[in-house]
Amino acid sequence: MNRNFLLCSMLAGILLFCWGCGANIPEATQTEQFPENPQITIEYISPAQTLTVCDHLKDCTMEMELEDYVFHALAAEMFAEYDPEALKAQACAIRTFAVYKMNHGGCAVHAADICTDYHNCLAFLRDEEFAECWGQDEAAYAKKLKQAVADTAGELIYYDGEPIFAVFHSNAGGSTEDIVHVFGENMPYLKSVESYEPEDSFKYTQEAEFTNAEFDRIMQEAYPQYLPREIEIISRYDSGRVDRVKIGGIELKGTEVRALFSLNSAHFDITQKDQSVLFHVVGYGHGVGMSQAGAQELALRGYDYVDILKHYYTGVSIEKS
Repeated sequence: MNRNFLLCSMLAGILLFCWGCGANIPEATQTEQFPENPQITIEYISPAQTLTVCDHLKDCTMEMELEDYVFHALAAEMFAEYDPEALKAQACAIRTFAVYKMNHGGCAVHAADICTDYHNCLAFLRDEEFAECWGQDEAAYAKKLKQAVADTAGELIYYDGEPIFAVFHSNAGGSTEDIVHVFGENMPYLKSVESYEPEDSFKYTQEAEFTNAEFDRIMQEAYPQYLPREIEIISRYDSGRVDRVKIGGIELKGTEVRALFSLNSAHFDITQKDQSVLFHVVGYGHGVGMSQAGAQELALRGYDYVDILKHYYTGVSIEKS
């Protein structure tokens, strides 16, 4: 099986990227209408390199300059309020992810180098969505993100002379995860490292409670052989994420339980109450690669974007392409 197809298929199943815009807008107001904004002109100092981008919502493919694509993906993937060094680190990760896709057959779902569906590739904020996302801060945030892209223009993350599979996630909850435990691939630059998210950072914890009836229904629909309701966490990885858990006589991976119950991460504890089952979850996302909340904390501690990237991607170098 094509290696890129395998990785992207796994991404589609369990990857949760943090949408910078969606995370900024309170859930109850995301459907509100804002006036359209004028198109923002973006200028870059690096030589132009183009890629094809499939807009999955508009069902069309467009050719874009790489740095223009990085700006639009950055606008969707990270909080614009974050420190400039965190934004620069994110811009480098997005650029490297896009080039990796281009070098490994492009998007596994659409006939393009990359697409705008974060289940398959990365999120993407369209020009007409800036005002809805940022409101009155549109001009300031666009300028800030444009600067982060321009300051890192052409820079990629390399391991052993090749651009890396620069995955990232929202919040590691204290420790990132080895890629082999999530995607099944062994990549030496995607190992578990300590992360430093504050407990009040975005989606650091989640409480997900299901009545016994709800819990049993979800399990029985997925596993008809399920018998209520013995639950035992068998093993964990060093990061704290669940490796294996036995539920009703069925042994599952932690990532499978996460997907089944729509948990924020595979780092969870389970408490059985008289009438319900409670998941206490730490972190948000698959946990592999750079933690966005962790990158923000390192930036606030004085790390520059190169230091941040080298912390989360083991043994890499940052070089102009």
